[in-house]
Amino acid sequence: MKDIRQLKLANGEEIICEIIEDQSVDPEVYDYPYPWDMFIKNVMKLELKVYDSDPDEEPYRYYALNPWMVYGEQKDKVISLKSDAVIAECDPSPLLMDQYVVGIEEMNKVYEYKMESRNKFKDELKKAGDFINKAQKRLEEKKAKELDLIDKEENSNVVKLFNKKDDDTLH
Repeated sequence: MKDIRQLKLANGEEIICEIIEDQSVDPEVYDYPYPWDMFIKNVMKLELKVYDSDPDEEPYRYYALNPWMVYGEQKDKVISLKSDAVIAECDPSPLLMDQYVVGIEEMNKVYEYKMESRNKFKDELKKAGDFINKAQKRLEEKKAKELDLIDKEENSNVVKLFNKKDDDTLH
């Protein structure tokens, strides 16, 4: 079963996440030279929002779940966290768990959409690059033909009259 926890961080942020491994529980077992001792994924940040549209009524307060890290929507992306940054943790309420499951599903959909868009963009970019390469090659071939013609003209026995570019040559 997944270990889903709600964490309060030292900077005041609240997150809900799946704990992959918590090495801070038994530091004798885990002896790593780096300070990251919690590994989490599917991290969502709880953010207080205030909706104040009517000055005659009390503002409406609600919480929203958003990805904790920018571009961190990848469902299997593991994030390292210092246990020193965590000041409190608890099991999320059933209501929060329901919202978390929906939030993770939506986050995964957003990630899939971004990946599809990225792949389409890469395909279009490749097509544009191929088009530019072909145009550049045609231009180089045209220049080579022009240089070849100039070279042939310099070595020919044809005398140009009137120094014009028109076809006023005497054979």
